[in-house]
Amino acid sequence: MGRTIITRGHNNVLHITIVACLLLLGCTTILKFPESPGNQKKLLLAQKLFELGDFSGSLRHNQEIINLPEYKALRDNALFNSALIYAHSDNPERNYEISADYLRQLMREHSDSPLADQSKIWAQVLNETVRLKASSNARAAAEHQLLLGQELATRKDFSESVRVNSNLLSQSAETPFRDRALFNIALIFAHYNNPEKDYNKSVHYFQRLIKEFPDSLLSEESKIWIDVLSNIEKAKQVDIEIEMKKKEMKQ
Repeated sequence: MGRTIITRGHNNVLHITIVACLLLLGCTTILKFPESPGNQKKLLLAQKLFELGDFSGSLRHNQEIINLPEYKALRDNALFNSALIYAHSDNPERNYEISADYLRQLMREHSDSPLADQSKIWAQVLNETVRLKASSNARAAAEHQLLLGQELATRKDFSESVRVNSNLLSQSAETPFRDRALFNIALIFAHYNNPEKDYNKSVHYFQRLIKEFPDSLLSEESKIWIDVLSNIEKAKQVDIEIEMKKKEMKQ
């Protein structure tokens, strides 16, 4: 069908940012606290379990500190520790959203804690990591749909290819590759092997691409396609008129 529909490269900056965040999180350890009556044993146990990689055990002891009234003065520490446990790169149950929730709870309930400012920084890092991960997942899903649409068109299953590309096109404005979906649909309706070939529909989708994605790299190419298809339609109309004239002359 002409052009290669997609490129398979990913945003290197996105990957570098995620890796940097993971390295920072992976190197973080639970804070050690000064000795005081009633808290040393549980905090040291939580620290030891964390160092041994027993994240669930360490989390359980931190949760006891969070929930029991006698540890009220240590809740900010336990909340911070729980956040680090859920953010640690070696934790099989790593969950950045839960980690960020603990940090927000710390900032909300212990705004005067020495850990509040540090929690704000960590929460920002985690939120950005979650956002980048979601963006990367959305890009991968959109890319999969484009590849599927391309494969279907190659097999001459044009109607199904249009459906797959239309599904991508119907998603939110933040979804990547929507301009390419428009371009693909336009090409399908212009394809010479398509039994439902329709140059007017093809031009319509090219025009949509230009209007909705003026900064797209495909915008200029769409203008060329519109000129070509418009000229073909004009030539067809001229041929029709010539045939009509011939018929009139024979009468």
